[in-house]
Amino acid sequence: MFVDNGDRSLRPGATKISKTLDGKNANLRYGLMHPAYISYSRASASSGIDQLAVIDMCIIIPSKQETCPPAFNKIPESLTSNPLVPYVYLCFRKSLIKQHTIAYEPEILFRYHVPPMSMEFDYAVNNQTERDSLAKDQQQSLVDSVNYESDEPIDPEICQVANFCLPWGASLESWSVEQDCPQPNHFTFVLTNETSQRLYGVAFTFHEPYDVKNLDKDQCYRLGVDPEPLFPSRAANNTSTSPSHSTDDLDPEEEARITARQKHFLRSRVGDRVVGVTKTMCLLSRWSFPVAFTNFLAFLYSRCYPAANSDPIPLER
Repeated sequence: MFVDNGDRSLRPGATKISKTLDGKNANLRYGLMHPAYISYSRASASSGIDQLAVIDMCIIIPSKQETCPPAFNKIPESLTSNPLVPYVYLCFRKSLIKQHTIAYEPEILFRYHVPPMSMEFDYAVNNQTERDSLAKDQQQSLVDSVNYESDEPIDPEICQVANFCLPWGASLESWSVEQDCPQPNHFTFVLTNETSQRLYGVAFTFHEPYDVKNLDKDQCYRLGVDPEPLFPSRAANNTSTSPSHSTDDLDPEEEARITARQKHFLRSRVGDRVVGVTKTMCLLSRWSFPVAFTNFLAFLYSRCYPAANSDPIPLER
């Protein structure tokens, strides 16, 4: 909300709504000395697809026992400044705006169950032979726990974790080469079973480049991707050599700018669009340490990031 009292000015890039659709004055404090208007700002053309946008607004009157709805944010300044008039507040809700996306049912690709460690581990081994035998057995059990294809059945509760980690589904998304790459994000959740036992989870969601060779024509149309580079005509197939994109029409400076903006997503570029897939890493524990778990998952992601391949420091350190 913008109050035109002479001391304030609109933020750069913001627009003031001074007229309604019928051409009437949109002053929220009509008749008072300092008019108030609703202002808004649009995202830039280079904003990523992970930016939030206002999708809903409402007003509440606290004197009528009205409260801010869930998932809404309330502007602390009242729309009315007359003490004889009840205070009225504006509330708004933000959400992701997904234009070119295809959602699928998420599933667990890989899991690792940490084996329980006995407190008497150091006292149960009396000689070197027993140490070697125990270490061999533990190594084998560790391999079995890592192997996803093991005979051990998966807990049904663990299978439902994928829906909590990716509440919008595992999706294919595309964005323009002029937009910024989507940044990783994290959130926490709590699972409670029928015995009131809590399982704390931290999810770290990110995007990865998608192999565009696996796209079909229907997916291309839904993602806003030109299928011609992937499915060239029979006449153009004889002269086409690249299945992804052509840089003949771009000058070196523009191509360098796109490369610097898209980084490792450049290999999933098709024409003027880039295709990515959502994935997530999740850590479940009986203890709640959200900050430590988030930092640990962020560290793992940074070590798996393509820019970290040239780092001489190994992951174990």
